[in-house]
Amino acid sequence: MSVHASGTTGSAEIDGQKVADLTDGSLEYALSPDGTLHKLTVTADGKQLLTVYVQVSPGQQPRVTGFDANDLLAITSLGNHATLYGASNLGNAQIGDQSAAINPTGAPFTLTDQNHDVVFGKGDDQGSASIDISNAPALMVQSLTGAGRVFITTNADKAVLSVDGSPMPRQSRGWTVSKAPGAHKFTLSAEGFEAQSWTMAIQRRGVVNKNVTLRAKAAAAPPSTAGLTIAGGTPGADVALDGKKVGELDSAGNLSLPNAVALGKHTVGLTKPGYEAREFEITISPSAPGKPLADAQISKPLLSSSTAGLAFDVRTKGATVKLRRVGDAQFRDVNSSEKIQLPPGQYEIVAEATGYQRFTTTVNLGKEEVTVPVNLATVPDYEFEDAHQVSHEGAWLKSKVPGKFINLKPGLLRENIVFSRPGKTLFWDKKVEWMIEDPAHHSRVQYSLEGGKLVRRLVVGQDTSNQKEAKVDAQSAGQKDSLSLHIRVDGGQVRITNDKGTVLDEFTAPGQDFSNGRIAIRSDSLFVVRSNNQ
Repeated sequence: MSVHASGTTGSAEIDGQKVADLTDGSLEYALSPDGTLHKLTVTADGKQLLTVYVQVSPGQQPRVTGFDANDLLAITSLGNHATLYGASNLGNAQIGDQSAAINPTGAPFTLTDQNHDVVFGKGDDQGSASIDISNAPALMVQSLTGAGRVFITTNADKAVLSVDGSPMPRQSRGWTVSKAPGAHKFTLSAEGFEAQSWTMAIQRRGVVNKNVTLRAKAAAAPPSTAGLTIAGGTPGADVALDGKKVGELDSAGNLSLPNAVALGKHTVGLTKPGYEAREFEITISPSAPGKPLADAQISKPLLSSSTAGLAFDVRTKGATVKLRRVGDAQFRDVNSSEKIQLPPGQYEIVAEATGYQRFTTTVNLGKEEVTVPVNLATVPDYEFEDAHQVSHEGAWLKSKVPGKFINLKPGLLRENIVFSRPGKTLFWDKKVEWMIEDPAHHSRVQYSLEGGKLVRRLVVGQDTSNQKEAKVDAQSAGQKDSLSLHIRVDGGQVRITNDKGTVLDEFTAPGQDFSNGRIAIRSDSLFVVRSNNQ
């Protein structure tokens, strides 16, 4: 069990009994795997810093059952299995190509020799922690309010570590280095061994484990190989030297390989799935007699994504979009409101919506982002049961048979009907009529609008009831000399509003359900039908 607290001093208790003091904010302790739930408490200056409840059974991965702080990360592991515990506000964690949301009940991950560093947070608030792959169950508790740390171990018993030129105190197993976020220079030396120096970025929070193996000095002449240092590259990229893999960039995009490159010209290759590969030429030149060879350094070798973004500009509500790469057999549905990443190539795109003609196009996707305008054309007179009942006068419609109701298709129950203002008879305004009808049950809610008077009645069979008369304002807000009525039917409820959203009538027909019904229109004036879903 290892603990990394926010302060530099303090102590830890297990089930109320003090077990260890913190050294430079860290401690390690061997907890017996007895299957019992234990309470770990860390305090400093009389103040409780954190509490974690953990249970460890023999031969099993520890399990965290609770904690009392939103600013800590607990990690349990056994073999290549690890679980992350933390408050949900910590966001997502990533190990290699695995990603999961941090949560109090635990987010499981699988570790590999190449991917065992967890990265969490974003931007300046990003942190990381290294998880050892071991046959012994382990628990690491990391306070996220403290500065990031690097825990360094080595094979040399009497080694000395300095950071930015200052020596660091050694603990029982190694050195815990806490510095300001950013790049720092580390130097590890021991008598009889070759010293190693490297530059390493310390995150704002988290703990990174690094084991440095010092090589024994040879009695022969200075080595004829130089080191290779890569800094600021794409995290997780594989590194190959002259075609042979030699390592992988860590979570900060860094890699240090001591004594890895011989004299002469060499090729360093960087690859990562989903990114374009890059190659760099380096040359190791002879040094002065008795002097070591100068290390090769590659700075900020960032890889470019090998995919391009594809977005859609869809103006029709309810439209569905699907695509397939030219040559593929199957289409796949896509979310038209989100940008997707695809490999370069030629793609077929199909969009469909009820009441609209099928839209198809082909797009060539390169390395640049492409936005496809999806323009769906309406099916003429789609709304009507019998389109032969109407004729067109420009953008307006007119009944071919005066005095006869024109039926919309069943189920189109959220419509906007705009009437060109009716003319007058000798003494009064002409009226317009519409109704919501359930033919199967011989029931309808019938409306008429004459001048500014709205009349509504419920007709069931031969019986008429629920008649209402009211003065209303149905003047269209966008078209002069026209009436605009928004009709919405939900079950047995009918709601009529004007363009301003004012309710002209709201009526629930007793015992009726018009869900499978239809709207019918009767008028001698010109009219337009538009769906309220658009």
